[in-house]
Amino acid sequence: MRKVRVEVTIHPLLCYLSQLTNEQQAFEARASNALECVRILVDRSPSVKKWTYDKEERLLPLIRFLLNGRKLRVNEFAKPLKDGDKLTIIFAPS
Repeated sequence: MRKVRVEVTIHPLLCYLSQLTNEQQAFEARASNALECVRILVDRSPSVKKWTYDKEERLLPLIRFLLNGRKLRVNEFAKPLKDGDKLTIIFAPS
């Protein structure tokens, strides 16, 4: 899949739980979809992993995405991103 430039922002609650600094709350990634952006986030900030993946390395259902301000449905998580998209990774406990 083609990787594009994406602006990624992490929801403040996930930042707080993972003890991310202000500098870690937003970054630019080269990724093909939202799931890849989470993998990039975990590579950059390993403390996020326990809040995003279960023991079998599956994305937790608490993780949601906004793409350009619109909520992505679960079946859209692997949808190809476009150059310049803005993705927000949200931690949404029920």
